[in-house]
Amino acid sequence: MTLLCGTHKLSFVWYTRGAWTVGLQRDHGGHLMGACHIPLAVYRRLWLLYLIERFSQACYGNVRLQKVAYFSEKGQQLRPFTFKKAPRGPYSEDLKEILEQLLSMGLVVAEPLGETGNKYRVTETREGPSRHARWLGAVSASVKAAIESAVEQYGYMRQDSLVDAGHQVDGFDDASFYDVLLEANAPESVAVGLDEDECEELALSLSPGFVGMLRCLADTDWASSLDKVRLIEAG
Repeated sequence: MTLLCGTHKLSFVWYTRGAWTVGLQRDHGGHLMGACHIPLAVYRRLWLLYLIERFSQACYGNVRLQKVAYFSEKGQQLRPFTFKKAPRGPYSEDLKEILEQLLSMGLVVAEPLGETGNKYRVTETREGPSRHARWLGAVSASVKAAIESAVEQYGYMRQDSLVDAGHQVDGFDDASFYDVLLEANAPESVAVGLDEDECEELALSLSPGFVGMLRCLADTDWASSLDKVRLIEAG
């Protein structure tokens, strides 16, 4: 389906119910059992959203975000990002790309920190924080707990101390710049212990195309601009 909104053209897939579920079964009462699955990209966005919103006000600076993310992943069995050796400690290009997606989707905002750098915070929504926590906990309670622990332990350190901690991680001294220090191991399809409806809500809420469509429609004056907005069924 293609959405024409003003001069903007958005193409997206309309995800029908069940598109995100794999291997679900029902018990004798007709209730869904097992887990649905979401794409790796959705898991990455959810993971980073939850990390940022765990900061009491905002995450101050990209260096801080990268280091806390590394320590959140270390020792976990469902790692979404690969980290490489960089001058100021472990750095993930994958994480940078997901952050840019969240910024463009309006789910995270960046506010300038003086002359250089930004602070990052999750956009306030009616039920965002509790929803993200519930969703990530349905993926893995241990991953959720690791993020909470890393933010508490490293999230408020002085930046020079945080960089020092990054220089002391396993294998850092022996590695060359941009060698892999910690490799992602999350599968392309990630299991989530949610029912069908909430799994669908999670996937759509973190889909760039779907979020872009909703933002476009929200900015449209339907009463006076019906000639500018059309839904065209493709295929």
